Amino acid sequence: MKKLIIMLLLLFSAINVQALTYKDTTIEGSEEASLGEEVKLTFNINFQGFVKDRYQGDGILNLAYDLKFDNKVLDIVDITTDGFKSIIYETDDNSYLVLNQVDDTFETKSKCLNESLYCDNYRSDITFYVKDSTKDKVDITLDNLTVGLVNLENLDTNFENNKINSLESSPNITKTITIKKKDADINFQSIIVKPSSKVDIKEIVKEHDPISKTKENGSNSNLKSLEIEGYELNFDKNEKFYDLVIDDSINELNVKATPEDPDATYEIIGADDLNKNSRKITVEVKAPDGTKTKYTISLKSKNNVVTTEEEKPQEFKLESKHLVIGFIILCSLILLILIIILINKIRDRKLDKGLRNF
Repeated sequence: MKKLIIMLLLLFSAINVQALTYKDTTIEGSEEASLGEEVKLTFNINFQGFVKDRYQGDGILNLAYDLKFDNKVLDIVDITTDGFKSIIYETDDNSYLVLNQVDDTFETKSKCLNESLYCDNYRSDITFYVKDSTKDKVDITLDNLTVGLVNLENLDTNFENNKINSLESSPNITKTITIKKKDADINFQSIIVKPSSKVDIKEIVKEHDPISKTKENGSNSNLKSLEIEGYELNFDKNEKFYDLVIDDSINELNVKATPEDPDATYEIIGADDLNKNSRKITVEVKAPDGTKTKYTISLKSKNNVVTTEEEKPQEFKLESKHLVIGFIILCSLILLILIIILINKIRDRKLDKGLRNF
């Protein structure tokens, strides 16, 4: 009976798994910005039907959508997406393709059980720069959503053999930004990429590695070397976070960086004023195609770090000699207790004998 109930529960849970469907889209963030300023918007695309705790249902491999806005007024300078590598392509005048591919190296609770697919709602922060204020308002529209899905039940160990299905929708949601006029120096760096050929949004999400497929040469955003004058830094281009111990009195460091791609650019943030930047240095590398990589150096206080063996607390290590000594002490205690018990018994017998003779 117990086995029958378990089988029925498993059957019911399998039948109850619904296909992944699109739910809704929202755009959050400021509704006004001034010339020469940045405005960050959060794009939320929500779904229903995820199954995170089982190898059932669909997981997201790729996700793409169109962004439309007046490129004479706005430009895009940054994009950060939880669990995805993201890149933005110019497709037509005032129209851009935002392509997202699951990042296998990204640690997030939003991944499916297999750790290769994404099983949660999509969230991306896109930063726009106001480069012109001739218009009072500008609309930003998200439309033509296409999602590349892989079924977890039929997952192949060779990931490239898995079939990718498409989920399509037309959210057509718009956010209006009011532009304020003021005197400002225009200074920004666009991350929008111009692809060598036209990108088909419905076809590109069916690729297992769509970003690599659409990139031109010059996508390397790694550093070849990273040095800090007067300090030793064990640099590895694949390691993005470093700790460095320095004196509290130091507020400026000379940082030298060399990209692997000579055409790549980089920016060092925080090295000229450590206290102002929470004693953290960021080196941001940008490849010719817009791909970006960040290296972060966290600076630790010398006063809070143990630097000599004398200052380190002595650790107790349990060795065999300690066990032998402990065993001898234990045996001695047991022997002492037995002797005391024996003496008490002998004394009690003599006392009883003396009382009887009396």
